[in-house]
Amino acid sequence: AKSVGHIYTNEDSEPTYHHLKGLSWTSSEIDEVTQFHLTDNHRNHSSIVDYTKESWNNWPTKGYAKEAEHSKDYPLDKMKSTWKGQENHDLKRIMEIQTSDKRHFVESLEEVLTFLQTRARISLLIPNQWLRSYIKNGIMEEKPETKLDSYDAWTIKGLERDAVVMICPYTASPKDSDSAILMGFDSNSQFTIEQSKAVDLIRRKLLVSNTRAVQQLIILHPPKNMSTNLGHDQVIKCLNPPNLNLTEKVGKGQDITQQMTEFFHNSDLNRYEYAIATVAEGIDLFTRAQSDINQAEEIDYFMSRWNN
Repeated sequence: AKSVGHIYTNEDSEPTYHHLKGLSWTSSEIDEVTQFHLTDNHRNHSSIVDYTKESWNNWPTKGYAKEAEHSKDYPLDKMKSTWKGQENHDLKRIMEIQTSDKRHFVESLEEVLTFLQTRARISLLIPNQWLRSYIKNGIMEEKPETKLDSYDAWTIKGLERDAVVMICPYTASPKDSDSAILMGFDSNSQFTIEQSKAVDLIRRKLLVSNTRAVQQLIILHPPKNMSTNLGHDQVIKCLNPPNLNLTEKVGKGQDITQQMTEFFHNSDLNRYEYAIATVAEGIDLFTRAQSDINQAEEIDYFMSRWNN
């Protein structure tokens, strides 16, 4: 790896990036990864693992994983959490923010973004790539108090964060190449071959996205059972997320900022700790930006968070 210029290595010539470390694995390390692949999960708290498994098994329809051909390659039913972090029974693990109409959704989204701009150790993840672009260009650029760095399902792959806030993972958009064909989505009808491919792609994105949070996860949903026009034909369609009993639900009439403050109250940082954590996140972003143009584009958004 040391002889390849764009692969960063340590003093032992081992790749420093998580997803390239396999280049220097020994035979015993390869055997260990093969033996425990997708069974022993040491990264995620058991609540995150349970949610990931239930989402995989029951979206887009209940029991879908048992019928989907590609699911055989991902035996999630065998996965168990072996996370060894310190257990805190007062810590809330997963919260879903459910919105009722366009106004409630937009207000909730802006409130979430504003909250996150003043926080560290919480990553913003937007799996729908068109929606991520819309939020960056249509909301963050117009309202500086909402501007911060974010990830999609692929740019966050290989990374883990203590906490993640995920925006609209179960959605389709006519301008999103991965999901446009699902604008006619109907879970009660037979999928076409092309729709099945799009569903399976979203499922793989969800598998990555749901497991990026080590301890805490918040998910913001658009209004269920409908398409929402955000203005000027900017549309997202809710693809009916699974209704699971594993999460705390927050809905209309509840103060989003207050709910998020209470959710993360055990992870509050003082001013000094916040500065240190934010600097560390900035160093990590600048390092990854050296070899990934998608990460380089996030520097401006990170600096907005840093300056505030």
